[in-house]
Amino acid sequence: MFVKVFGGAGFVGNHLVKKLLSEGHDVTVFDMKKPKVLGANVYDPTKGETSWYNKAKFIGGDVTDYKQVYYAISRGDFVVNLAAVALFAPAEQDPHITASVNVAGAVNVMKACIENKAAHLVYTSTGSVYSTLAKPPFDEMQPVEYSSNSMYGMSKLFAETAIRHYTDKQSLTILRLPHVIGPGKFWGANTFIVKLLAGERPVIFGDGLNKNDFTYVEDVVQAIELALKKQAQGVFNIGSGASRTTHDFLNIARQCTDRMDITPSFAPARGVDFPVFEYDITKAKKELGYNPKFTLEQAIQKTCLEWNQWL
Repeated sequence: MFVKVFGGAGFVGNHLVKKLLSEGHDVTVFDMKKPKVLGANVYDPTKGETSWYNKAKFIGGDVTDYKQVYYAISRGDFVVNLAAVALFAPAEQDPHITASVNVAGAVNVMKACIENKAAHLVYTSTGSVYSTLAKPPFDEMQPVEYSSNSMYGMSKLFAETAIRHYTDKQSLTILRLPHVIGPGKFWGANTFIVKLLAGERPVIFGDGLNKNDFTYVEDVVQAIELALKKQAQGVFNIGSGASRTTHDFLNIARQCTDRMDITPSFAPARGVDFPVFEYDITKAKKELGYNPKFTLEQAIQKTCLEWNQWL
């Protein structure tokens, strides 16, 4: 496949590019910065050797510039759009940039796919589109909310709505991702690992009893690959299919980093966090053949093992 990955320099993008290249696909990254894995021999700690060479191409560009997006896509390309302002705080602080990247950028990629006759588009959305009235485990038919507590969630839902309007013209998969974890990510729950490795106290928002669907990045990459190969149509929840508390995550991370002596500090709960966030992934299993392979324990262990590789 000829694959164009928009936002390929980000956390999920780097892992996706590495996997696609290892399988012999022709991969081009479109981003404002170069991906970490570009042209690098990557060390595999499980084998004790460098196991592959990254031959990814790179286009420096901005998804808010339609001309740049248009000329990056060729007829028959498989396109993955990961480009986003994805952190809650920056999205809230600069709604204009958030809307430009997350909404207008998504529409630009969709329009360019249509005009250049791309084979298929995979767009990565988020579980933050779901309403606080949704009942876990969330399936794809649960209510969504345009007035959620998260500017990030609202922008992704607007983007979903806009690009789904054109599914009669372009083959499209929308993947609603959970809380993705893994090496190379320095925010979200992964900050627990960052803090512990530095000998610092992690911060828990609220009482730590809220539950989340923590999913390892390789499982997310699996879902994206399946969506590309099957050219699946529609919206799919992608996650681990289970929910664990913040305390669970922290305690496993303390064990893996051998920092059981470090205790957390606490901060007020955030409005963007669901009390219980858990996906129903039945549809993805049935229609994509998706099968998550990592438990939370395995995901955190692998993250710690490979941490230095992705610095």
